[in-house]
Amino acid sequence: MKSTTLLVCVALLLLVAFTATASDSLYRYGDPVFPQKNISIDVGNKLFLIADVAEKIELCKEHEEYFCAKSKVFYFSVPNNDEVEVVGKSWVFDGHRYTVDSVDEYSIWGNKKKLSMIREDNKKIGMMYLYSRHYGLIGVGLVDPEKRTYKTFLLEGACGFAASKDCAEVP
Repeated sequence: MKSTTLLVCVALLLLVAFTATASDSLYRYGDPVFPQKNISIDVGNKLFLIADVAEKIELCKEHEEYFCAKSKVFYFSVPNNDEVEVVGKSWVFDGHRYTVDSVDEYSIWGNKKKLSMIREDNKKIGMMYLYSRHYGLIGVGLVDPEKRTYKTFLLEGACGFAASKDCAEVP
């Protein structure tokens, strides 16, 4: 009886450890209005996923000046320093220009977080990002001025892509 209990406990610990490791590299962002619509950044497999379509994604190395993820349809970059929390601060990375429009407190899934609203200057579609050095990428917004549509994707977890190492999965 004791060996069976011990075996079950070890199996549960391994399952929890595997789940924590897997979730650390997969960041899911869902549409609050249409939950079936989502995007994901799979760092472990270097993929960007839109619903059930995946494409390769290139990631900046951890020790570089920027955190970035870039694919054919998704491009995100932030400096690896406190400049991302300065309103009006701009940077250009690989031909893409970003500007911090505001730094405010937002309530995301019932949790208040101080986040930077970052705008990517793009001629076709307006991209907005909610980001914090601690929590990482929390939200992605796409504005299509010609079609007059707006899509929002919010992180389905406590820590997003490019979060600090001390960010825990407990909000």
